[in-house]
Amino acid sequence: MLHALLVHDRVTERAIITDVFTEQNIQVSAESRLEDALLWFKQGDEADLCLIDASLAEDAEAACRAIRVASGSKELYILLLLDIKARSQLERLYTAGMNDYLLRPFAAVELKHKLYMLVQLRKSEAGLVETELAMLRAKIKPHFLFNAIGTIIFISKRNAEEARGLLRSLSEFLRSSFDFENQAEAVSFKVELALVSAYLDLEKARFGSRLQVNYELGATQFHLPPFIIQTLVENAIRHGITAKLIGGTIEIITLSVPGGIRVIIKDDGVGIPEEQLESFMRIRKQPPGRRLPSGQQLRQGIGLANTNERLLRHFGTGLHIRRRESGGTTVTFLIPAQGGI
Repeated sequence: MLHALLVHDRVTERAIITDVFTEQNIQVSAESRLEDALLWFKQGDEADLCLIDASLAEDAEAACRAIRVASGSKELYILLLLDIKARSQLERLYTAGMNDYLLRPFAAVELKHKLYMLVQLRKSEAGLVETELAMLRAKIKPHFLFNAIGTIIFISKRNAEEARGLLRSLSEFLRSSFDFENQAEAVSFKVELALVSAYLDLEKARFGSRLQVNYELGATQFHLPPFIIQTLVENAIRHGITAKLIGGTIEIITLSVPGGIRVIIKDDGVGIPEEQLESFMRIRKQPPGRRLPSGQQLRQGIGLANTNERLLRHFGTGLHIRRRESGGTTVTFLIPAQGGI
């Protein structure tokens, strides 16, 4: 759901605009003064769209620049409501950071059309994120498959029944992967857990006693974007557990909490490197659509930033990553009530 900040103090127009936002399934926050809008952004609140009544500012150009700076986002869509006499300023307003405008008197249908185009644009950006993640998956699959097949061949020489079980796990993993590539927006936790379990069966066969897994599933009836948990588990194994000589344990925990369901992935491996954690935190602070990781960051951890981006777009809340003092890493995210339940 998109989030809009409406900066407007005229009761009638404000009510009309709010109704249009609601019809378009856009969440609305409102301020009646430009100063309060600037403070709203400076306090850390975020929006996809800011609709400003330009008559609230003595200098509309300066107001545009100030909002852009306060938001810290190049992606913020600034829509100005202008009086007819302001048409001569349009070129300067675009230069100052305005994306589009409405002229008084305006019709609700005109605003609806502009919002529809914005929503379609954001959906296209979200689709790009999913496509980039699919490309990431395609890049790492061959490496995983070669290891899995090699393990199965090795085990088949001494235990045919165990090898058959691993082939079933590999089949389940591939089937779920193909389902993901068909661009499902969300899957049940049951489906995601089947994928994760199949993946872990293959990895446990490969690493033996060096990889232990514990499940604490206090909540199971919810939906989430596909491959979220599997990506976090894979990251924990590759960069936490297997980097430790004696291996370690991964814990997968789901809890019902006030406001939704919390998912926790813990490992007692070497711990996320400080530079990777700092890099992730920098990416996390960037505006939507600019949080995608660089190639170097992808090599350091499989898609943490991309996973964070997908959660933000789906639920409005992302990953929280903490390096544990006792060793290892804890990654959590919240599935809000009604968001994926």
